[in-house]
Order: sequence, then structure tokens, then C-alpha cells
Amino acid sequence: MALNSGFINYTNSMASAMQEAFFDAWEDYMGEDQDPPEVNPQMQLMFVAVARGVVRHLTENPDAFEVLVNTNNSHTHTASISDINGS
Repeated sequence: MALNSGFINYTNSMASAMQEAFFDAWEDYMGEDQDPPEVNPQMQLMFVAVARGVVRHLTENPDAFEVLVNTNNSHTHTASISDINGS
């Protein structure tokens, strides 16, 4: 599965997950007496830009992204990075 930073297809993207995490953490950081902001195109653009930056960084620095699996039977796994948005 390729990393999906999000843009046209915002659903099930990294940007969408960031937006969800933002609202999940809202009350803990801002308090329950302050309503969260409404989702608007600028907010979604911010999440898309951050997600694209993360994917771009991982793509340009593949040695920084390592998956280790210890199965005790010499079985190995490898991981690769690709961005379905072409970033």
C-alpha cells in the first residue's frame, strides 16, 4: 500500500488522519469550554501540506524509515515508500 498524503482523495489519507487526530486532541489542549473550529478548505490544505511534507521527507530519506520484525526464524520483511500523489 502506498502512502496517501491526501489532496483530491482526502478520504483515508494521511491528511484525513491528521485532521481526525487534531479534533481528538482538541479538548485535552484547548479545554471543553472552547468549541473546535469548523473544517474549511484552509484547514484541510494545512493537513494536506503537512502530510505531503512528511511523505516527501520519507521518500527523500528512505534510510530514515526502517521496519524491523523479529520472528525468531530468520524470516525478514522489507518496506518501501511511494506516494500515490506523485510528490
